[in-house]
Amino acid sequence: MLEFLGHVLGFLLKAMQIVWEIDALWRFLRTAVTGRDGPAPQPAPAPKVLSPEAQRALAEAEERREQQQGA
Repeated sequence: MLEFLGHVLGFLLKAMQIVWEIDALWRFLRTAVTGRDGPAPQPAPAPKVLSPEAQRALAEAEERREQQQGA
């Protein structure tokens, strides 16, 4: 029984070693191809277009802020 468990444990360790080696290879290839060590940066989201009412409210708020700073 212990011999069987030893074989199972040995198999699991070899399988984990293979997975680790594949992961290391992928990391090396990603670094070699992209030149960065890590995931690629995500693009910034597109800016949202403000409705005319929101643009008007923003302009009014900026005018009030300018008046407060000037006073």
